[in-house]
Amino acid sequence: MTIFTTIRISDGAPWFLDEHAARLGVDSRRLRSLLPSFDARVRVFDDLFLQVESLRLPGEPWTIEPTDGDVSVRGPLQKTTDRTHYDRARAQAQQPTEADVSRASAERAKADDALLIGPDGRIRETTIANVFFVLADGTLVTPPASDGLLPGIARGWILQACGGEERPLRLADVQNARECFATNALMLAHPVTAITGVAEYAPGPTAAQAAAACRPRCD
Repeated sequence: MTIFTTIRISDGAPWFLDEHAARLGVDSRRLRSLLPSFDARVRVFDDLFLQVESLRLPGEPWTIEPTDGDVSVRGPLQKTTDRTHYDRARAQAQQPTEADVSRASAERAKADDALLIGPDGRIRETTIANVFFVLADGTLVTPPASDGLLPGIARGWILQACGGEERPLRLADVQNARECFATNALMLAHPVTAITGVAEYAPGPTAAQAAAACRPRCD
């Protein structure tokens, strides 16, 4: 198993570098504590690998598909290369059903990502992003990190800068929300206009405001 982080580099400058370094440090210490006593079978290498890839950020607003997903399988580590549970959920969400295929061609036949729902019925995250909702009363909310989701770097900055709050959420709680958007350290904040079978949302100003709030840590 390998711990990792994904950093966006724009115009030669890394975004959220201090936050990424801090998260790697936490996971490194946790990984060491999980390993058995050093012997001939177990060795730890303090190697750092850098992989650079070009990135195409999402254009159109997302549709996300509710999918069973127990994020607790990740354990105490925040971000590792063992993404089996995420990959399975994403593949399931992006696989069009027979009903999808028979729709008019103007409609998309698959979701952009999975919205992971825990065994307790509460919303966690997507496979690559955290989620925020603007409720009918205008409150900005996101599922709590205590539910086992990855507390993303952009998520933390938006909570601090935009005055959002953590709150346990079920699908019924967000049916009448004004807005929904997904966040990670690459795309900052991206609008979600539908949760399949649950609700549709009009693109609103909050995603852009949230992204703007992150900019001081990126420029």
